[in-house]
Amino acid sequence: IEFHNIDELPSDVIEFWRRIQVAHNKVLPLSGTFDWCRLMMSGRADATVLAARRAGRVVVVVPCMRSTWSFSGAARWLSFGRGRHVLKVLGRDFVADDLSSEELGELWRSLFSYGKDIDGVWFDHIGDEGWTLLKRSVGRRSGLFLHRVFTDTPHFRFILPETREACFALRSKGSLKRTARKERAMVRAEGGETRLVELRTRVDWDQWGAIVERLMTEAWQAEWLGHGYNRRCELAVIEKGWFRSFLLLCGERPVAAAIAYQAHDCLLYERIAYDRRASEHSPGMVLFYRILECLYDNDRPAFIDFGEGDAHYKRQWGNACTQSHSGLILKRRPSLMLTSGLDRFFRRLSAHAGGVLRASGWRKRLLSRKGP
Repeated sequence: IEFHNIDELPSDVIEFWRRIQVAHNKVLPLSGTFDWCRLMMSGRADATVLAARRAGRVVVVVPCMRSTWSFSGAARWLSFGRGRHVLKVLGRDFVADDLSSEELGELWRSLFSYGKDIDGVWFDHIGDEGWTLLKRSVGRRSGLFLHRVFTDTPHFRFILPETREACFALRSKGSLKRTARKERAMVRAEGGETRLVELRTRVDWDQWGAIVERLMTEAWQAEWLGHGYNRRCELAVIEKGWFRSFLLLCGERPVAAAIAYQAHDCLLYERIAYDRRASEHSPGMVLFYRILECLYDNDRPAFIDFGEGDAHYKRQWGNACTQSHSGLILKRRPSLMLTSGLDRFFRRLSAHAGGVLRASGWRKRLLSRKGP
C-alpha cells in the first residue's frame, strides 16, 4: 500500500486508473476522470492518492482529500455529531480490479492511518458496483461500519442524437410550443429579446462572471441549502480549457445561468440558477433549449451529464440513467453508532416532510416565491 502526491504519481498508476475507469463506465462522467481529479487535487497538501499493488501490479487507486462531514438535522447539534474529520474519496468511485472483500477492508483501515484525527472515509456519489463492494468489505470483525447517507439516487445523462432535428424530435410538439410561449411571454414582460451568452474564456468570465455569481448566490439552493458560490473557483477550469457555461439575457436583464464544463466528449451540467421573479416564464427551460441549439451549432459533446438528482428536467431529457449512492465508513465507536442512527431518523423525517410538501403543492409555491 502506497500514498502518493497526485503530481508525482508513477506512470503505471496513471495508466491503470485510466484503463479501469474506461472499462467500467460505458459513459464516463468528466468528474470521474484522472484529469479532473488532478485538477482538483494538484498542489494541495490535504490530498493524497492511495495505490495498492499485488505482486508488483497495481490493483486499486483511491484518490481522496481531507474534508469535514456533519450529520443531518438535530444530530449535528450533539457534541459528537458536529463536523467530523473525514477523507473524501474523489472521482465518484474508487478504481479497483479483482479485489476480495478482505483486501478492500484492509485498504479502508490503512486510510485511517493517514491521520490520527480521521473518523471516517466518505464515499460520495458512487455507482452500483462500487457500493456493492463497499458493503461487502465492512464486516463486524473489521472494527468499522458503513453509514448510509443516501442510496438509489438517479444519475441522469442525455446522450445527444446525431442531428438537431432528431434531438428536438424527442420532445412532443406540445412541449416545444409551451416553451416557445413561455419565452414570448418573458420577452413581452421584459421588453427585449432573449439572447444566449456562451462563456468559455477568461475574457468572457471577467465580463460576465459577477452577474452569474449574483444569480447563483440568490438561487433557492443557496438560500435554503447553503450552496455558496464564488466565481474565482472557476479560474483553474478556465485555464484548463474545460469551461463552457451559459447566461440567458432577456433584454438587458440576466434571467438564468448554467455552470458547465466540457471535456472528454462530456458536458457536465454542474449548476443552474434563475431569477425567481421570472419563474412563471420558465427561464431555466428556455435556457436549456438555447444551450442545445448552441451545442449543435458548434462543438457538440457526445452526452450531457446532469449529475445526481430527480429534478423534472433531468427526467424529461435524460435517456440514460444509473443509480448513485453515498456513505461513510466509520470507526465502530458507541458515539458514532448512536449519531449514525439519529442521522438516519432525521433524514427519513425530512424526506417524508418533503413528500408531503410536494404532494400538497406547497414546495413549488415556496421555491417560486419572489425574492427580495
